[in-house]
Amino acid sequence: MSCNNIKISALGGSGENGRNCFIIETDDGAILLDCGVKREKKGQQVGFYPSLTAELVSRIKAVFLSHCHEDHTAALPLLYQLGYKGAVYASEETIEATPALLKKWMKYVQENNGELPFAKEMIDRIEYRTLQLGPNNVEGISSTTGRSGHVLGGMWYVFNFGGKRVLYTGDITLDTAILEMDIPPECNTAIMNCAYAGKQMNQKQQYAALLASIQATLGQGGKVLLPLPPKGRGSDLYLYLKEYLQNTTIYVERSIVQNCEALLQKKHWIKRGIGNKQGTGNNVITVENDEQRHNASNIPGDAVYLVTDGMLTTADGLYYFNQIKSDSRNKVIITGHAAAGTTGALIFDKEYCVKNGIALTAEKIIFKVHLDDSDIMALNEKVKAKTIILFHSNEENNRNLYHSMSLVGVNAMTLAYPNFITI
Repeated sequence: MSCNNIKISALGGSGENGRNCFIIETDDGAILLDCGVKREKKGQQVGFYPSLTAELVSRIKAVFLSHCHEDHTAALPLLYQLGYKGAVYASEETIEATPALLKKWMKYVQENNGELPFAKEMIDRIEYRTLQLGPNNVEGISSTTGRSGHVLGGMWYVFNFGGKRVLYTGDITLDTAILEMDIPPECNTAIMNCAYAGKQMNQKQQYAALLASIQATLGQGGKVLLPLPPKGRGSDLYLYLKEYLQNTTIYVERSIVQNCEALLQKKHWIKRGIGNKQGTGNNVITVENDEQRHNASNIPGDAVYLVTDGMLTTADGLYYFNQIKSDSRNKVIITGHAAAGTTGALIFDKEYCVKNGIALTAEKIIFKVHLDDSDIMALNEKVKAKTIILFHSNEENNRNLYHSMSLVGVNAMTLAYPNFITI
């Protein structure tokens, strides 16, 4: 690609949480970095999509995915609906996982009486091509990839445009539990995730707080519901609780167990020794249908339930929730972002709880699968970007970062198309 007039903008994700999508334009065309959705409901609108147009899509030569999560991938069918005819590049693991997550998103929209902005068959038009860790060359674009530590197959990218290097972190994390991560090389400009902007988080303290909260609830005969993404954080917390709650029965959805077992076989992606220090598993019961969920939710005394989807929107999680919601001894713990309108967000609304007969306790204990303020500063000490486009957080939470970065000579910002920066 030509190295003149390199422009970067965000079609979603910068200054907000969700629908992550970024475009780099040159004289020879454009590349797209991720193409995700925002899982929010407002009025009749179910889900929000990147600011894509047919004219913009006509200039895109290649699409690069950082990982499989819906806020980075689920708008891919819209891209093809608008006329994209090129390929989508990602790691083998991301390519394997993405189709199921696209179908899950489509099901969520339909179950909530929303409308998809693309025909269902667009999902079959997506042409995936595998990238390897390390150096790659796609459509004349030189890039280097590395492990992001966020989820199996998650990668960051550094694109080289004639010596001008642009880092896209995807959802990178420095505080990994299971996965390895690689520090990116130096760059001129970075597009960097900052989901915990405005915060300083200690992961060990978060694990301790989670365990203490669960044990306190169990101690009073209550039940604990933990909605988790079946990949990434789901594996982390499944292994952790399996080790530290060996005297408590843990009911786990089969998809969480299967994803964790598959992850432990990917030795190149995980830290050494992971999986060796877990408990026997005699306290774990795998669940896969409503009959088993009924039996699990009606046992006397305490129990812990690990269910799919961290926002508490899927059928398995809602089944348990409706079974245990009226008992004040019980608790739901949200460990990540819950979008507006989802049950995982609504349970913190007192009026909603009263109206729906919800007596259980809702608690939020966030786990670091992104960067906080200190992480961003530490990472940029290594990559030395002079300009950083922040994403995964709103403008208000970013203000401390703007100031901290300016003190070390770095221009941090948010962007929204048609505004752009030139490098």
